[in-house]
Amino acid sequence: DVWRFALARAVAMRALAQLSFGAELDASQAFSAGLFADIGASHLLARRRKRGRGTPAAVFASAHAHVGSAILTRWNMPAPVVALAARHHDGGDLAGPLERLAAAATVLAEHVHGGSDPTAPLSDMDVFMRADVHLRLKGGILRGLLEELGAEYRELVVALET
Repeated sequence: DVWRFALARAVAMRALAQLSFGAELDASQAFSAGLFADIGASHLLARRRKRGRGTPAAVFASAHAHVGSAILTRWNMPAPVVALAARHHDGGDLAGPLERLAAAATVLAEHVHGGSDPTAPLSDMDVFMRADVHLRLKGGILRGLLEELGAEYRELVVALET
């Protein structure tokens, strides 16, 4: 589900912002950027369900970033949050700290929320290596962080479901 993945990415972005960038990057803003990066997808999926017919895949893929950035602009979200929503699927420049953070957090969120079992032993070094490409953290730091992220994500999901 879009929102559960967004929550996992947001938790990862906040933790990575605090760990990697300190005062250079606002951890609350990083959390918001991670949570709302795919808000356009959520909006388009809700409209699809309401109308009873689907948006063509090619249109959906190109439109959700534009729709998301328009929604966030209307909500007066900070410019970096809007920019990440608009550009997170560009595959382009990852030079900015928020873009690098989002790329690494997405890898960790895929592990915590995605196909991997977050309670399984963390032996998948590919997860660490893919995240490390963006932030240059040591494997031991990522291992501990991933365990913390999994626990926080599960707690938040339980809280939201009750």
